[in-house]
Amino acid sequence: MALRNSAPQYVGTADQAAEAVTGLVLDIKEKLEAECGLRPTEVVVGGSIGHRTALPWKFDADIVIYSEDIVAEEVEKSGYDRWLGKIHHFMQKDQDISECYQLQNITAHGLQFIYEGVDMNLLLSPHWTRPGDYFKYLSSISPSLRFRFSASAAKWQVQFFKQQSSQSKDLCCDLIKRAKAWRDHTWPRGSGGTGRPSSYLVSLLVAKAFENSQKKMGLFSTMYPDTLALKTTEELKYMLLNHKTIE
Repeated sequence: MALRNSAPQYVGTADQAAEAVTGLVLDIKEKLEAECGLRPTEVVVGGSIGHRTALPWKFDADIVIYSEDIVAEEVEKSGYDRWLGKIHHFMQKDQDISECYQLQNITAHGLQFIYEGVDMNLLLSPHWTRPGDYFKYLSSISPSLRFRFSASAAKWQVQFFKQQSSQSKDLCCDLIKRAKAWRDHTWPRGSGGTGRPSSYLVSLLVAKAFENSQKKMGLFSTMYPDTLALKTTEELKYMLLNHKTIE
């Protein structure tokens, strides 16, 4: 059981934020099946904490829970409503979690909350063993329903980052930080701005733009990092302006 202090703590460094997130993930893994009837087969942490792209004093994390109990066909019909209320109730009453848990919103796709000063998104996904199965399923359903499964790509996004060289990883992380700073300027938190993209979505789009730019540049991508950064920015702008192509 992950230990918690009796009073809420508010983290001041990225390492403290990562420690808080790790403790919460351990609690979720240990208790979710007994409390909610949902067996987590895999839990992935993304966001600025998961990818080490945090801006100073702005910490966020995306916790994606994969489970074989979540059936893709059911998600098509009714989303994740069956589980989200149960998970919120569990976190609200659990003695190890509740003191630091501040719900912000229950969306159609997950929970948004603050935990020890860290902005959190808790997202759900069916369990996919191979990316090919995931993309095959996406191609078989209506484009309007695909967003319900966007969090499913989280574990392959994490793998993508791990496969990068140190230089490429640092560059990609720097680009994510810049994109988040632009997001925060364009859609200030708490201002009521409609359409503010989540940190998860920002990271996913930058990673995809980075990957596309690498492929286009080939071997030159490692030789000219400044050009790669510029190409990634251009690719990202193209993706945002042509959002129907983002799948």
